[in-house]
Amino acid sequence: MCFFYGYPTITPHEFFFSNIRVTRLIIIIIIIIIIIIITFVRRWVDNIRMDLQEVGCGYMDWIGLAQDRDSWRTLVSAVMNLRVP
Repeated sequence: MCFFYGYPTITPHEFFFSNIRVTRLIIIIIIIIIIIIITFVRRWVDNIRMDLQEVGCGYMDWIGLAQDRDSWRTLVSAVMNLRVP
């Protein structure tokens, strides 16, 4: 416990670790947020892979493809043409 201008104050370490339930709750919330973010990224990557398979480039390295602008633009226009009815 610190004394700031004569008044007892609580340090951040004391605040977070004084109550184990609060600490566990904070850790659980952080883990849940991380799981949600990982799930979102996996869905995004899976959607890219499925779009590449629809066009016929299923086994292509899409990260390397994204670095080559000309082939990436060609592929994106082909995918966008597939989605338009």
